[in-house]
Amino acid sequence: MVARVQGAPGNNVASLAFPGTVTAGNFLVCNIHTLNSFTQVSDTFNGQWTLAVKSTHATGVSSSIWYKANTVGAAPGTMFVTCNVSGTFRITIEEFNGMLPTAAHYATSGANGIGLGWNSSPATVVGSTLAIGGYSSNTAGNVPLDSPWISPEGENPTRERLGYIINPIVAPLSFGGTQSSAGAEWAATVALFTVGVASDTTPPTYDPPGPTRTEVTPTTATFVATATDTVSATVTHYMATYVGGTVLTAPQIKADVQAGSGTNMIAGSHRTATVASGVQFVPNATFDLIPQTLYQQGFTVEDSALNLTVAVNLTFTTIASHNIPNVRSQAVNRSAFH
Repeated sequence: MVARVQGAPGNNVASLAFPGTVTAGNFLVCNIHTLNSFTQVSDTFNGQWTLAVKSTHATGVSSSIWYKANTVGAAPGTMFVTCNVSGTFRITIEEFNGMLPTAAHYATSGANGIGLGWNSSPATVVGSTLAIGGYSSNTAGNVPLDSPWISPEGENPTRERLGYIINPIVAPLSFGGTQSSAGAEWAATVALFTVGVASDTTPPTYDPPGPTRTEVTPTTATFVATATDTVSATVTHYMATYVGGTVLTAPQIKADVQAGSGTNMIAGSHRTATVASGVQFVPNATFDLIPQTLYQQGFTVEDSALNLTVAVNLTFTTIASHNIPNVRSQAVNRSAFH
């Protein structure tokens, strides 16, 4: 569960420290307002941060959101955040927990203009998200935010503001509000961050076939292979057919989709299918198998984290009349995959 830990505002500063203990692995983010250009944000322990989004008015007023995922830890008041700008700047820094080391921005938007109302323009929310908004202006004044944005540090003390929403339900989402001067230039930004993907080191499980040795014609020998994975939304099925240790490239064996999406595949190729769906392998009627020949087939499945199952092999021998044995779905001892 994502939650805010701490934050601080800095007005006309050269750097700003987190007041409390920074916990290793947490997520750090900031909004910076300055009239001068700069290209880098960094802190005392992590080094450089990543730019998510920046918007700059023609007069130089700018808002930019920077972040550092998977921070190192630091004692209270020792982690200083700064940027390579000439002179001082306004900044709000925040720390959040519950974000994984792979957290990153996936959608951003920014806008600038002159007038009472200001708005970053929208970015589309997808899934679990930490939304961060930034605002900068060249004039002081009360700046109420649009609901449901939260601004824990308030104005900084004026002219700069950072807001956040944890798991927003509004899609698309923009950061906006009202400023006090109709003639004031402003810049606004919004960045949407994924919570991150947990490290996946577990390969999918595969329920491939086993032979029954029943003789049938080539066009009716079929089997179904089913893959399941606890993390990935899709898996990739691989099939290779061997004769005498050599991989066949001719489409003597093909695969049809039983459930999922994609086109047929032939020996030596692969296809992607939805998790837990079956891929049905059948002989290709256009190409007869070689009579009285030993065929070996290897089947593996791979998830999106590139974890690959141990190859499962199927062996069958064709008979003199070009018939091949019937191959039906059978469970495989899954302990082989662990």
